[in-house]
Amino acid sequence: MIRFKDKAGYLEVSVVDDNGDFVTGLTITYEVRDISDNSLFASGTLTAAGNIYKAAITFTSVGQYTAIYTTPAGYQNLTEIFTLEEQFGDKVTLDAIYNVEYGRWKIDTALDQLVLYKPDNSTEIARFDLKDATGSPTSDNPFERTVA
Repeated sequence: MIRFKDKAGYLEVSVVDDNGDFVTGLTITYEVRDISDNSLFASGTLTAAGNIYKAAITFTSVGQYTAIYTTPAGYQNLTEIFTLEEQFGDKVTLDAIYNVEYGRWKIDTALDQLVLYKPDNSTEIARFDLKDATGSPTSDNPFERTVA
């Protein structure tokens, strides 16, 4: 996933059981490490918000980072890779436009989010919360999207 330096965002995960049901009430910790030297950038405990566990984070340096999510025994730990780029005001690059136009778009019905990928169809570049006309989360007939 591509994120931008000095722009607030969230680390977010959901946990499901073998039946596909969301699991709440867990303690999930995280570490974010700089891939170039494995130095620790941030760590802490994710906070439960409905079916999502999340933590606010702002990356302050460009580069690649890995987030390691540690779950209790009996659940699979998760790893996620982020690429941090400079954002030049609110202008987007031609590469960003190309990626959105030619990459894969997927609606994650579990999280009510639109996920955008690069043209390789696997590198996540953006994630949006989907809402209906009343502002409630939805993956059916979304009315608007907001940056997740």
